[in-house]
Amino acid sequence: MDTRYRWQAYFPIIAIFLSACAPNPTTPAVLPTRPPPSASLTEEIQSPNSTDDALPPKLFIVADPSMHRQIQQHLLVALQDLTADQGWALEQRASYPAEDVDSQLRVVVALPPAPDIEQWADLSPQVQFVAVGISGLGTKHNLSLLGANGFREDQLSFLAGYLAAVITPDWRVATLIDEGAGIRAAGFRNGMIYFCGLCRLTYPPYYDYPLSFALKANRTDEDWRQAADFFAANAVDTLFINMQLGDTEMLQILMNSELNFIGVSMPADAERWIATLRFAPEISIREKWNDILEEKGGWRAEIPLLVEDVNQELLSIGRLQWIEKMIDELQTGFIDPSVTPISPD
Repeated sequence: MDTRYRWQAYFPIIAIFLSACAPNPTTPAVLPTRPPPSASLTEEIQSPNSTDDALPPKLFIVADPSMHRQIQQHLLVALQDLTADQGWALEQRASYPAEDVDSQLRVVVALPPAPDIEQWADLSPQVQFVAVGISGLGTKHNLSLLGANGFREDQLSFLAGYLAAVITPDWRVATLIDEGAGIRAAGFRNGMIYFCGLCRLTYPPYYDYPLSFALKANRTDEDWRQAADFFAANAVDTLFINMQLGDTEMLQILMNSELNFIGVSMPADAERWIATLRFAPEISIREKWNDILEEKGGWRAEIPLLVEDVNQELLSIGRLQWIEKMIDELQTGFIDPSVTPISPD
């Protein structure tokens, strides 16, 4: 048989064999399926709290913008540094949103008046509160007191009177105060007398130092001129300005005199400025910051008194050490300014 036709004989057999090996066309192929995501993974993706958790913790400083402006400014600078180190957000508030506190709030630093701060602490037990210069409060697990007796104007004025007497020949000193601020005048007098006793003058004019002059709230240029004339006529050498210096243009009338000055805030271009005496609650806030972060509330601390802007030509290092010792003795209660009441004016 011719070989060309020999393979043709085998074609039917090969076709039958191939048809037996082919898959059944009526049987569908089964594909593997992906299992659904677990319940925990679904909750993590869709959780309504996941966005909140990504927000930084918050600290509120609650204060009336019209009160204690200098203290607010120094506190704000300190708190900006501390919260920045922690990656926290800092907000200034005129009031506390007691009924609408978000979950990120961790700390509230409040200045007077804040009459409801104890209720705030009860309503927000997860928040640490620090009351600065607010008297009449008790501590709680989340309420700490910085200056439980308020801002001690009697101590500050006593310190100023003592400092003025230390550096002024014949103790010819005076204080400039707001109208009605009798505590400040009394504290200043007691501080001077503590240093010099009878304070007898060695040469005329023989006035009854220390003197005080009160300015009205709505003071004018003429009021400042009367104050300057009063101090000049009474041979005052050192003046303690115990008021906030918002109206600096009017103050320049006084600055043009031959007086040396102590004050609670230093104005610009004050050539004869001796030193600034002020309350410095930010020092205690920095010292207590770790306790605040660790939610160790319920502590008490004093509001430090600070001497700064020192002119060493008018206040030597040795005399400054006397003043710093006096601060320690005042704040530990070893020396009593003997002013009643002790609450702020």
